[in-house]
Amino acid sequence: MDDADDVYAIASAPFAGPLTFARAPFDRDPTDADIVVVGVPFDGGTTYRPGARLGPRAVREQSVYVGQYPWGHWPWDAQVLAERRLVDWGDIAGTVFWAGYPQRMVRDVRAAVDPLLATGASVLGLGGDHMVAYPLVAATAERHGPLALVHIDAHSDTWDMGDDLNHGTMFRLAAQEGWIVPDHSIQVGIRTPNPDTCGFRVVDAD
Repeated sequence: MDDADDVYAIASAPFAGPLTFARAPFDRDPTDADIVVVGVPFDGGTTYRPGARLGPRAVREQSVYVGQYPWGHWPWDAQVLAERRLVDWGDIAGTVFWAGYPQRMVRDVRAAVDPLLATGASVLGLGGDHMVAYPLVAATAERHGPLALVHIDAHSDTWDMGDDLNHGTMFRLAAQEGWIVPDHSIQVGIRTPNPDTCGFRVVDAD
């Protein structure tokens, strides 16, 4: 076995090698990436079931099973990683310590993501509870303008609780801020009643 074989064996074994999303390069200062993956290990906005803070690591662990071969991603022939430069920026560390202080998490995520968007890259966020979408939407909308939302979930996350920001209110608040355009947005798979759709098109689970 030569050096090339050693490298291939490590890169192709899901239990070995550095843990990044889809084996992408780890890069804290990307300048020419098309897609930057960031982890947001925060679950301080959820109720009853903590543990979503472990999500970024779990997603990365499973992503190493996605293999791109010379002919593409089976059973398709698309060469996604050959056509786009994907890097893994790592986790936004400050979010780990802000349980009970969601606005501080929002501040830290926006501060980390905005410079990445400024390079022209798209940011793929790994949560974390649902609320981590709020600062990601905010940063992206302020850079590129109001967004159309495609939301696949069992819950609408548009409950009216005034200014209370949590995992069930963030899309209502994002729409009120003008970051999401309800007329061009859709929610799919909803199976809990919420008569106030905020103007989103809703396709329920039935």
